[in-house]
Amino acid sequence: MDSWCLRVRWQFPANGPFTQNLGQAPLGASRDAGHQVPLLWKTGCCARPCMDTVDKTARSQMMGRIRGKNTKPELAVRRVAHALGFRFRLHRRDLPGSPDLVFPGKHKVVFVHGCFWHRHAGCRFAYVPKSNIEFWLRKFERNIARDRDAVEALRSEGWDPLIIWECETIDQELIAKRLSEHLASK
Repeated sequence: MDSWCLRVRWQFPANGPFTQNLGQAPLGASRDAGHQVPLLWKTGCCARPCMDTVDKTARSQMMGRIRGKNTKPELAVRRVAHALGFRFRLHRRDLPGSPDLVFPGKHKVVFVHGCFWHRHAGCRFAYVPKSNIEFWLRKFERNIARDRDAVEALRSEGWDPLIIWECETIDQELIAKRLSEHLASK
């Protein structure tokens, strides 16, 4: 799987601007001497392909280990919900989108979305991989459309959905506040 090398323009006060490949120190820069290399901007693509750092089999194994259930962010939300005294069901397949936490008595559901896979706007974890860009963009568009359809279907069935993002699960107090507000409202 080939991707194209990005070319980066580096600028040094003494040397002026010039271009080097990403990942290489520009001429005259010494990392041992403690020089900082300011990255100013990225420009286009060069004509040389660069390979993924691992082979297809290893990449496939890595991607296969990514779980959809019982992830660390989901477990953090479950722990907080349980500590707040709420009881819930997990991954109800009979509901659109198979929500991560379902509160049947309150008719409320919670999705714990990964920022990368579900495209949390403005989040540093929602980057686009550098190789096979068209594939990833199509995949992300499908994920966003599927999420939107699931939320709309849940609302049309009378359920009230809440989305908690992976980056928010670091702060237990924030999770507790969001869950309490969501589950207390009618």
